[in-house]
This record gives sequence, C-alpha cells and structure tokens, in this order.
Amino acid sequence: MVDLVARILGMEATCASERVARVHCRGTEVAAKRKALYGGIHSCRACALVSSGDKLCDWGCLGYGDCIPSCPFDALSMGEEGLPVVDECKCTGCGNCVDVCPKNILELHPMGENVVVFCRSQDPPKLSKSVCDNACIACRICVKGCAGGIELKNNLATITAPAQVTEACYPGIIKCPTGAIGFVHPERVAPLSKKDGSKSEEKLDLRQAHGVS
Repeated sequence: MVDLVARILGMEATCASERVARVHCRGTEVAAKRKALYGGIHSCRACALVSSGDKLCDWGCLGYGDCIPSCPFDALSMGEEGLPVVDECKCTGCGNCVDVCPKNILELHPMGENVVVFCRSQDPPKLSKSVCDNACIACRICVKGCAGGIELKNNLATITAPAQVTEACYPGIIKCPTGAIGFVHPERVAPLSKKDGSKSEEKLDLRQAHGVS
C-alpha cells in the first residue's frame, strides 16, 4: 500500500515508523540443534510449555510463528530458514509480536539503529556454541573494539549505549566469528579503509550474506 500511494503521488516510498521490531535470533533450522521432535499444537507458546521447547538452546526462536498472526499490519512472515522476517515498511512498532513471543526474541528498536545482537543466549560459551552455530560465545571481540557502547553481560554481548556504537566499533563487529552481532542493513555500511585489511572487507561481505530484513 505504501508503494502504491507513493507511485500515485510520484514520490519515493519511505518507512515512516520511528520504531520497528527486530528479531534477536539467528538460530536457523541448520544452525540450531533440536533436542526432540515436537508433535503438539503448532504454536511457540504451546511448545515452550514442554521442557522449554524443542530446541537445545533454551533462549532461541522456536519457529512456530505465533508472532505472525499477532501483527495486524502483515509485517511478519516466516522465512525459509525457520525464523520470522520483519517487513520494516509495514511494521508500525505496535509491539504485539513482542508481547506474544514466549522467548522474548522480538524487541522494538529505533528504525535508524543498524547494529543488533542477534542472540539471546546467556549460557556459558561452550554450551551456547554446542547447541547453535550462530550463538554469541562471549569472545569479547566486539566489546574490545567499542568501549562504552557494547558490554558483555551474562555471557552475552549487549549494546548498552547505542549512540556510542559508531564506525569505530565496526571492525570488531565485523570480526564476530559467529555473526551473533552484526548489521540489520550491511549494505548501508561503507567498506572499511584499506588499512583495516582485505580480510575485514571480506568479513563485511559475509555479514551481508547473512543480513536480516
């Protein structure tokens, strides 16, 4: 609808909402291991009642899509990798999806914030890595490169001061070995200067390949 109105008015469509839902999990069907085959009601809330869900990671998205029908604006869909995908231009920041998720995977953020921690696990690093390939492993690489903006809390990288997550923090974010922290829109991040080395630029391309909408 936004695109249609914009075309009629001869304007470029923009996303008007100040806040948008972000998905704090990259525990895809391939990356996250399951502990059992769940055969109950197709619902995240129902599955979560059975031993905290069927994934070995107790913090991860269960993938049964309770958030999708909760959105009155059709801003959510289930992606091919088993995780919800947010259409930013349809999202109004109403928070319905946040309220319905039993794992607190969804959270509202200012539209302009591009750096997100795509993980909720507070398990010890060795356990986190054993149950999900994309989990935060508390390596502190992103913390070292972003003093004051990112901290390690309960084994999880945490953005404590978004305003201090500047371009100076990007090299550490790009070096994240699991992609647990990264950019919502990697294409908006200018390539690093040559002094940072070609390997850093290569890692930026890797983040682009795994970017989420």
